[in-house]
Amino acid sequence: MRRILSYLFLFSALSMGVISCDSDDGFSRTGINGKPSLVKEVGNGNISFYYEGNRISKIIAENGSTSTFTYKDNELVRVSSTPTDRDIVDGNSSSSFEREGNKIIVESTGDPFFDIFRTEIELNESGFPIKITDAGLYHRTEEGMVMRREPEYFSVLSYDPGSNRLMKEEFFDIKTLESIALYSYEYEDTPGVMSKVDIPAWFSIYWNHYSSYSVNRYNILFLCYANNLSAVKVRDDRYPVKEKEVEYAYRYNDNHFPVRLTSTNIDGGGWLEIQY
Repeated sequence: MRRILSYLFLFSALSMGVISCDSDDGFSRTGINGKPSLVKEVGNGNISFYYEGNRISKIIAENGSTSTFTYKDNELVRVSSTPTDRDIVDGNSSSSFEREGNKIIVESTGDPFFDIFRTEIELNESGFPIKITDAGLYHRTEEGMVMRREPEYFSVLSYDPGSNRLMKEEFFDIKTLESIALYSYEYEDTPGVMSKVDIPAWFSIYWNHYSSYSVNRYNILFLCYANNLSAVKVRDDRYPVKEKEVEYAYRYNDNHFPVRLTSTNIDGGGWLEIQY
């Protein structure tokens, strides 16, 4: 499982960073609650959000990656990422998304080997993932695609029927069907940090899926598409620390939107300052 995660965080490079632009010259404040412009993360510098209309187009993480979203016919089809520091050579990655019926087929690749990690996302009628399946790791050769690692896990997701908030994601070994991890989520009733951002419902969940153990980083804001996350309970047999609980507290502006988030867990705390 750790091998899977090392390949997937060629996608996590995206979560440290997000249509195309070579610099941050076009940055401007949105002035809209629920549509963040800038996030200041303790120990990680500034993270700037860019938009075309209400649709997120790019994220620049000062100490991470610059990630670009590409759309076609109003569908998100690709996210590519490069190091924000142009002196860094490695760290380029991309994920492509293709819709097939009620599924999104994901192919992720990146430095240094550019192997292809495949994922299948099965959607419900509302467009939210109900099952995410590891579809294996592949290497491209002159003879075609060769599987380097067989699929190892899948996850099942459940939601609050009224708000579509993600409530649980449980991971299973694909061969034994044994449960290997469970993430449970709790929320406040206040309007979410990302509630005014036009981003595919499945992508917000997918982003969290591959960032779920890093519960102190700004990527948890993507779960705040309806209301704000207040706690995460983790049981994950894939890591040395198998159980932990993280709680989140907010400071709000006059319109009850968060402007500061603090979190605590067994590894210590962290905070984010949120500007709209």
